[in-house]
Order: sequence, then structure tokens, then C-alpha cells
Amino acid sequence: MAAGTSVDREVVVEATRFDGQLGGQCVLDARWQVLTRSGARSVISRRSTLSEACGSDYAAFVAAQSRLLATLSAEIAQAIRNAGR
Repeated sequence: MAAGTSVDREVVVEATRFDGQLGGQCVLDARWQVLTRSGARSVISRRSTLSEACGSDYAAFVAAQSRLLATLSAEIAQAIRNAGR
């Protein structure tokens, strides 16, 4: 982080499962929370369980895992936006 950058919230993510099987399903199970600047209080605390079909080769497998991470990021961002309302 650049010097002088102000941080209002901290996001902590614990991935409890992030795996899959070629030709099967890729799964991301994560607990996450958004903390206040001091880290003393959780503003949002959730669990996300996401899955999608994996392809039959490693490139498709990695692409599916990347999409799961993008979906998790979008869920966290939406929760932060909603909490600010």
C-alpha cells in the first residue's frame, strides 16, 4: 500500500476448500469478514460456497477456479456496498 493511503476496512478471507476434479466440479468454500479500520470489530461476516463445472484439461480447470475467485470477490464487494447504505 502506498504511503498516505487511508484504509477504512480490512477484508479477511479464509479459504476452507478450493479444489476440484478434471471433468467434475471446482469448489470454493470460504469464510470471510470485513473489519473496521482498527480490526477490533467485524462489520460483515459471511460464508460463501461456490462451485462450477471444471473442464477436462488443466487450462479449463484453472479458468474455472479463476471464475470462482472472481465471483467471491464480487460477493464481498456487493456486501461492502450494501453495508454502506
